[in-house]
Amino acid sequence: MATGARFLGLPVAVSPTGALRTTDHDQHVRDLVLQVLLTEPGERVNRPDFGCGVRRLVFSAGSEVLRTTISFLVMQNLERWLGDRINVEQVDVRAEPSAEEVLLITVVYVIRRTAARTVVSVGVTPTGALLLPLAAR
Repeated sequence: MATGARFLGLPVAVSPTGALRTTDHDQHVRDLVLQVLLTEPGERVNRPDFGCGVRRLVFSAGSEVLRTTISFLVMQNLERWLGDRINVEQVDVRAEPSAEEVLLITVVYVIRRTAARTVVSVGVTPTGALLLPLAAR
């Protein structure tokens, strides 16, 4: 892959110059992680098994056993779909104390190509509304 390569930004948007928004490699990988987290199985026609399906589990996250199960599900899907691009170090799942209907997922991973350690935190609600990513370092 050439240095300085650009990738189509996700979600697809138009930049201020009128061209499609693009991102660098590390941002592209972050976009891919969010796609795996937020896609429901069956949502993609040609890849019906793609995605974690975390939205349907938001109200189930009340117990430690279920949070651990969700964490395992997220890690398994990230390794399956992005294992050639990232090494997942940690997945933390918790319910937002002030709002039980918000599931907070934090993923720590290392990008294989650049060795950059990245943290992405995202809040998910059962209606499918995505809270903006809470952190990306």
